[in-house]
Amino acid sequence: MSIKIIFAFHAHFGLSERGVEYEFRVAGQNTVGYGQETVKYLLTPEGPPTGPPINVTYHFQTPEIVSVQWKPPPKERRNGQLTRYTVLFHKKQEAAIERNITLTKV
Repeated sequence: MSIKIIFAFHAHFGLSERGVEYEFRVAGQNTVGYGQETVKYLLTPEGPPTGPPINVTYHFQTPEIVSVQWKPPPKERRNGQLTRYTVLFHKKQEAAIERNITLTKV
């Protein structure tokens, strides 16, 4: 995070993460010390995830049923709260146009 103070009553902050709550504390200072703080909270807007799910694994429950498991992307690549995953699959030799889709809510 970068901080650029423009003048005594204004500051610019570079917030690099989306979907994150930041806490701002502002206090005046003189030659004796700091005064009381004002605390404000800011929730940055969410964005689409910039990282894929990780550690994707599978195992066959039966010869016809496969179970697929994964972990979410690293927190810094989620850009907010993930609410669902989409699992697409098709035969490798077929064109990827027709796909079976399974939605998984978090």
